[in-house]
Amino acid sequence: MGPVQTVNFVTALNVPCISPNNLKSREREIGKTIEEYALTSCKKALEEEYLMNSYNFIPGHATVIGNLSGKCLHFRLKSTDCRKCNYIDEKDDASEKDHDCRRNYSGSSNAMEPALAVEMDMLYAIKQNTSKGDIENLKSTIDAIVPHAFGDYSLCSSCENTNKLANLGSSQSNESLNFVISTKAPKSKHFGGSQSLGYRVASAVSQKNDGRNYVVEVNKTHRLYPESEREKRQKLLPQHIRENGGTKKGSRLRSVRSKEIREGDSYTSAISSIEEESPYIEEIPSRPAENDNINLHLGNTATVFFDLETTGLGISCDITQIAAVFGTNKFSQYVMPLQPITIAASKVTGLTRFGNVLYRNGIPVPHQNSKECLKELITWLPENAVLFGHNVKSFDAKIIIKALTDENLINDFESKCNGVVDTLHVLELHTPIETCCPADQPELDKLRKEHENLKVEEVGFFINPNVPFIGASPDGIVTCDCCGQAVVEIKCPFCKKHDSLENASDDKNFYLKKDNDGNLKLYTKHMYYYQVQTQLGICQMESGYFVVWTEKDLHIEQIVFNNELWKEICDKSKHLFITAILPELIGKFYSRLPNRQPLKPVVNNYLCEKESKSKDNNEQNTE
Repeated sequence: MGPVQTVNFVTALNVPCISPNNLKSREREIGKTIEEYALTSCKKALEEEYLMNSYNFIPGHATVIGNLSGKCLHFRLKSTDCRKCNYIDEKDDASEKDHDCRRNYSGSSNAMEPALAVEMDMLYAIKQNTSKGDIENLKSTIDAIVPHAFGDYSLCSSCENTNKLANLGSSQSNESLNFVISTKAPKSKHFGGSQSLGYRVASAVSQKNDGRNYVVEVNKTHRLYPESEREKRQKLLPQHIRENGGTKKGSRLRSVRSKEIREGDSYTSAISSIEEESPYIEEIPSRPAENDNINLHLGNTATVFFDLETTGLGISCDITQIAAVFGTNKFSQYVMPLQPITIAASKVTGLTRFGNVLYRNGIPVPHQNSKECLKELITWLPENAVLFGHNVKSFDAKIIIKALTDENLINDFESKCNGVVDTLHVLELHTPIETCCPADQPELDKLRKEHENLKVEEVGFFINPNVPFIGASPDGIVTCDCCGQAVVEIKCPFCKKHDSLENASDDKNFYLKKDNDGNLKLYTKHMYYYQVQTQLGICQMESGYFVVWTEKDLHIEQIVFNNELWKEICDKSKHLFITAILPELIGKFYSRLPNRQPLKPVVNNYLCEKESKSKDNNEQNTE
């Protein structure tokens, strides 16, 4: 706090205080002493730094984070202390020697981190090669760990380019996990002498991998978590909501993830470590004029229809099956992917992978690796082939070109294939999409038959000077010689687009209801009826048309202006504007600080004065 703030604080406590000038002069006196002490402490710390050749940490932990999943794959703890062992040694009580001892390291703290790193590499090597069933590769990998740690890469099969940077991925997941561990096991407290440190690190790892849901699962294991009301309500939800998640956050994250998968890698960390050399980029030529006649471009080519099945929806996923047809010749081959097959892709293709076996609907199928399958495809393709496929421009073509490039087969493929044609693009060219609203044309045709010299005008936002706090924006204004002007409001209910309006009216929430004669009418208690009445009052018109369109039906109803309802709408809107909107606009009445004076009486006095003046003027005009 500064001098002024200090004086105000002491005054609030009802304590006598000195003037800010005297306080400032005392600050200058004591400030020099503080600066001298800080310099002395720095010199002392520097001397201690020279004398300290090592550091002493009793416990330590290490974690392995997956580059693709961002989750913790494994973790290990090291500790040089055990409180129970210390107590037994001090009391010499042999009856308590059997305990869960967590002392598993006797070396120095300097060597603790390398020991954890080597142990984690060892476990990763064992798991990686055990899953593949390659025992010989496991032996060679274990033999290469220690030389690799000291810069000898002669035994490493994957360390060919040791002079280049390796893309290790982002460290954000590591930092996130370390932060969670620091909140559960802060370094200011000693948990390494008991099992508590292991429990705390394990809870942090569980939270990193599964979120807060791990608490629920742990409690269920110990039967400490009865079924909550939330779970009861969850069971009442439809199946598709339970499977896909009903929260807005989950929906938003899935939407963002879906867009990122379809866009591919638009940003990656460690971009300077990518080994692929960038080709020389020439100036981009101007785009030639397109010809919609596809036959002019094909010429003497062989038409081949093809399709791919992949591990997911991203353009960086792996191929699981390639199928193609050329005349009576057919090609179909399964491919063993390197990436895991997503659950969504397995539901569509029926393909799953367990170890080195590929299954389709639970039955093992013969397969090849990616390079062998692509070579076989190139051999099968006829000369001057053109590949046809649906939506291949944005997906299949990118996938197969990436796979061919990774296997160095792109030149062989280009010698056989002249190009790729997307049938979705061809379909869009020959079936143009209507640019206007589908309700416009039927509505206009029916109105032109019933009215003379009918004109429809697109309009914007209307404001009535008598009620300037209300506005309306109808879909259009209809003008004719027989009826004058009328507003038009069009509704195209998406949830009922495939139904007839008569079937839609059976829904209690739908706004069209049957009257006593069985005719469909706009429900007078629905908000759409109030919307049309407000549009009529704002635009000062006597009637309007309410139009509802579906793929199977069309409804046009004339709505007559209701003056009593309009007065009720004006009174309620005026009350809302005066009591809520106007005070907030003038002085932020509802968002002001609590210690400020309220503004509502001021506004009420102003309005009362204005109303009294208007009454006096009216009385004078009457006289």
